[in-house]
Amino acid sequence: MLQAASRRVLRLSAVRQVSRMAPMAAALPVAAEERGWAKYGLGAVLLMAGIGMGQADNCGIVGVVSKHQEANTFLLEGLTILQNRGYDSAGMATTTHDGANPIEVTKYASVQGTADSINLLRQTKEKHNGNTVGIAHTRWATHGGKTDENSHPHMDMNQRVAVVHNGTITNYNEIKNELIAEGVTFSSQTDTEVIAQLIGHLMGEGADCLTATRLALARLEGTWGLCVMARDEPGK
Repeated sequence: MLQAASRRVLRLSAVRQVSRMAPMAAALPVAAEERGWAKYGLGAVLLMAGIGMGQADNCGIVGVVSKHQEANTFLLEGLTILQNRGYDSAGMATTTHDGANPIEVTKYASVQGTADSINLLRQTKEKHNGNTVGIAHTRWATHGGKTDENSHPHMDMNQRVAVVHNGTITNYNEIKNELIAEGVTFSSQTDTEVIAQLIGHLMGEGADCLTATRLALARLEGTWGLCVMARDEPGK
């Protein structure tokens, strides 16, 4: 998830080291189920919808899957590297690699200055202590104003899944109205929350995270690059 970071010439860092490890790990001739945190301890990959697993660039999305090391430090460093990709807000969602903890989300809109949302996240990073899996995002506001509620990550109403997203979903109102008719409650004005709520709704009907994500993407119209983290499947 940190491929954009590797394009900039900055000091060598743990995030940058992980960025280079991820595509190499993905290319190793091992079974797919052995490519996760349990095999390599620490890795980062990017799921770019429409491209698939592998090396790709994406603005403002950071993610880490670790067995032992806390995710918040890596996520904050990644957001700092990518802060010019979006100044309006920043946020992160983390959990443990075994899913023992619920997903913890903190997110802030920038109010006083450029990228001060990242500084606010840094001041509250202890909320994520002990969590080793996470996703994070910097945002340029498109759908919905610059508020904490509209900041990423977004979760479904049952807090099964967290999503960060770049792009624009052109049919989000249609899907949102369908979900509202099914009893889904929304808390923001963004198109991204529709993705989270749709995936969560499908998981509530029995689909696993990957299947629910694929089904949800089949409904979307527009452009998207996203990362999804599930409460019950945090290491995937």
